Amino acid sequence: MFGLGTIEILLICFLFVAIFGLGKLPAVAKQLGKGVRNFKDSVEGKDEDDATLLEDQSSSQAARDASVKQPRESGELL
Repeated sequence: MFGLGTIEILLICFLFVAIFGLGKLPAVAKQLGKGVRNFKDSVEGKDEDDATLLEDQSSSQAARDASVKQPRESGELL
């Protein structure tokens, strides 16, 4: 595994614990996992941003259409 032995892996783990502490280690691992997942998705072309952008555009268009006021009848006061 990349030429790393047991001693090197234990040293790296010890440094992570020493730097981040035991309390923040799960949060750091979670953020690292999200970063790796986002990188893999962007490399594979699986961007959710494109689908989200299309959904946002269609919902904003529907909101604009709903907010357009209907013309009032001629006898109605403002």
